[in-house]
Amino acid sequence: MQLDSSYNVYRPGTALKDPITNELLGYEAIHVGDGKLVQEGEPASLFLTAANREILRGDRIIGVDVVDADGAFYPRSPEQQVDGHVIYLYDAISQVGAYQIVAVNLGEKDGIEKGHVLAIDRAGGLATDPYAREDQTKVVTLPNDHTADAIVFRVFNNLSYLFILDANRPVRNGDIVSSRE
Repeated sequence: MQLDSSYNVYRPGTALKDPITNELLGYEAIHVGDGKLVQEGEPASLFLTAANREILRGDRIIGVDVVDADGAFYPRSPEQQVDGHVIYLYDAISQVGAYQIVAVNLGEKDGIEKGHVLAIDRAGGLATDPYAREDQTKVVTLPNDHTADAIVFRVFNNLSYLFILDANRPVRNGDIVSSRE
């Protein structure tokens, strides 16, 4: 810690889990404020320069993340087929739409990179066909319904954050995320 260094203040948030395996992928970090170190030592002193929410005991102080100077990335399809699920809606309760953020259970281990464009679909359900003949199955699987397109802007080993580019229906937790050909 050096005097005048910048820090962010975060609150531990929701545990992000894979909906299929229940594996813990990480935790949401809720940004609550910013500050500058004004006194070194144990304990050190931080002068708060901004606060988005009330800062509470237990919030974490982390050095400002140095962002890659080349923040540009180019939209493209992943090189291989990927399939995953929406696992978290950023700053929402039950659904999001265009220009909002979601987390998905796909990451570097799946070949995901910044700039990959992915499709989000609502899973097709099962329906009973009232007109099925006796020699046909009465239960049919409906196709997935395309909901939105999104671009990857932040990637970790097991999960990624996507910015929704367009949406013709609300995106929800559990929706299917895949590459399109």
